[in-house]
Amino acid sequence: MKMSDKIKNRREELGLTLQEVGEYIGVSKATVQRYESGEIKNLKLVIIERLTQVLKINPGYLMGWESEENNKEKGINTIAAHFEGNDFSEGDKADIERFIKFVLSKK
Repeated sequence: MKMSDKIKNRREELGLTLQEVGEYIGVSKATVQRYESGEIKNLKLVIIERLTQVLKINPGYLMGWESEENNKEKGINTIAAHFEGNDFSEGDKADIERFIKFVLSKK
C-alpha cells in the first residue's frame, strides 16, 4: 500500500476531516488532499512526524518499512508498557486490540 493510501485510510478510520489533519500538521486541507492523492510524494520529516502523531501510526509503517501487523503490535505493546512490570499474554493483547478498535469506532 502506498503512503498516500495509508494516510487517507487511517484518517478515515479515525473519522478525521482533511481540515482537522491539516490544522494539526500545519498545512491546508488542500495540501492534505494532495498527500492522499499522491500528488505530493516527498514529505518533509516534520510533516511525517506530525502525520504519524495525528494518525496514531508508526513512522516505519507510514514509510513502508514495517508491515501493518508490526504497526498494530507496536501500538498494543505501547499501551501495555504503561502497566510496568506486567507481561501480557497473546490473549491479553487481543483484548487490548479489540478495545482499541471499540474506542476508535466511537469517534
